[in-house]
Amino acid sequence: METKKTNTLNPCRAFLNSLQLGLLCLILVVAFGYGSTAFGKQTTQPTDVSAGLKARNLQFSQISLQRGLSQGVSLRSHAEPALWQTPWAYSFYTLFFGSIIVSYKRSQNKKLEHAAKYSAKLENEVNARTRELSERNDELKALNNKLREASFTDALTGLKNRRYLYESVSSMVASVGRRAECTKQGGAESNTVDIAPSMFFMMIDLDGFKLINDTYGHDAGDRVLIQVREVLESTCRKADTIMRWGGDEFMIVGDNTSSRAAEQLAERLRCKLEECQYQLGGGHVGRLSGSIGFAMYPFSPLKKTGLLTWEQVVAVADHAAYLAKKNGRNAWVGVYGTRKSIWEEFTKNKIDLVTLAKQGMVNIRSSLDVVTEFVQQMKRGEA
Repeated sequence: METKKTNTLNPCRAFLNSLQLGLLCLILVVAFGYGSTAFGKQTTQPTDVSAGLKARNLQFSQISLQRGLSQGVSLRSHAEPALWQTPWAYSFYTLFFGSIIVSYKRSQNKKLEHAAKYSAKLENEVNARTRELSERNDELKALNNKLREASFTDALTGLKNRRYLYESVSSMVASVGRRAECTKQGGAESNTVDIAPSMFFMMIDLDGFKLINDTYGHDAGDRVLIQVREVLESTCRKADTIMRWGGDEFMIVGDNTSSRAAEQLAERLRCKLEECQYQLGGGHVGRLSGSIGFAMYPFSPLKKTGLLTWEQVVAVADHAAYLAKKNGRNAWVGVYGTRKSIWEEFTKNKIDLVTLAKQGMVNIRSSLDVVTEFVQQMKRGEA
């Protein structure tokens, strides 16, 4: 800080020093001139009139009064100028004031140069600070993204969790709604099963997981869940979203690209889960299967796209998985809405899918012959 202050004052000090020097010289010149004049007055008095006139080059002439002219005296004199009035003095004045102007200009230029350097330094410091803040902001964003990703990821399996679905499902639903609207304008309709552009929510409930967990411990159960993740990832399509819903339940969300796409995926998953031999540790091997239920969104045909919310569709899929587990396990049950679907029937805590199928409010398809035959028998009996 002291060095900066000294550099700032140097131009001012140089200007003041030159000004003081010039003033001193001017005072000496003036003082010397006055001293010389006073000394001349004391020592140059003439001894007689003729000597004085000769010394000063005085000439007197008298003109005759008889001619009617008035008397006049003509005096011519030549005196040496004072020292401060000599050409040398004026030259000095010119140099003196010129030096003052030059010194002032130099001092101002130095001030401007110093100000420019200081401004450039400040600008560099600001830029450096800005870059530093930008880098820290980028690091903070990266950390926030990692935290956000961690909050959406299941710590054990590395799959997405339930929170991720709540965060991202809005965009999925909006996309399906736009595609359904375009199809509706094209005139495509279905009387029974909604085959319009839609997405499915598929719930998978593992069969036999609790027995493995209780028999071989939680570590064995964790190993099984990780291996189930591998089965799901190798079987599902790349566009499908796989999530651990909680405990031994998994959720898959994907586009229903055809009227039977969800059924085909459910059958592949059922077979793969049944065929896999799960390593439990310690040389033990376990077997599992899956009870699978799914439902479509939008749930009903095109004229009732807003019948059920996606949360209610998830609840229907959960009831379908329960129906599969209740009727033999290792199976899948799919629920489709119809034009007879009524919103009030799906707001109940316990949804009786078989009764709704009997009433024609839903259409049930399943890998279980017993479920399919039972629903068909109920429909024939109703008829």
